[in-house]
Amino acid sequence: MYTITYKRCSKCGEWRSPESFYKDKRTRDGLFSACKNCHADSVKRYIESNHEQHIARQKAYFSNPEILEKKHKRDRAWKKNNPVAVRIYNNKRRSLKKNSSGSFSEDEWKEIKIKYNYTCLSCGKREPEIKLTIDHVTPLSMGGSNTVDNIQPLCGLCNCRKHAKRLDYRTAWRTH
Repeated sequence: MYTITYKRCSKCGEWRSPESFYKDKRTRDGLFSACKNCHADSVKRYIESNHEQHIARQKAYFSNPEILEKKHKRDRAWKKNNPVAVRIYNNKRRSLKKNSSGSFSEDEWKEIKIKYNYTCLSCGKREPEIKLTIDHVTPLSMGGSNTVDNIQPLCGLCNCRKHAKRLDYRTAWRTH
């Protein structure tokens, strides 16, 4: 491999620094032929045109127990090696929860789980196969309240996938 100062992108034709390209062991210069921006655009277009297949592949991949175990192992190792970052995240989360309006009791949470038949409203799996977690429909980070009107039962995996988005699975559940 040799050192290059600039490279022309095969898609947009612009000359860019090597940092603007992903690494690729298969090429002589060790860099992908398209710049990161062009590559991201082509991936985005591919996903948009093959949306259903992409979702099916993602579900199959992330439902594989071996993949999940590797991810959990990697996450645990990261948390162990980054205690300060974990502490900062936990403090921020506690602060958001403390400063949000409203609260609910453990009995109210149990009533919600009973109402939805101990089912994750996203994937449809039920306790005891999964453990239901409290999900805020409007996330606390977006100004959501910590009240019964703003929570829904999701399994841990679906709750993590939803992340900080406003998704109300309760409306879909009502049509069942």
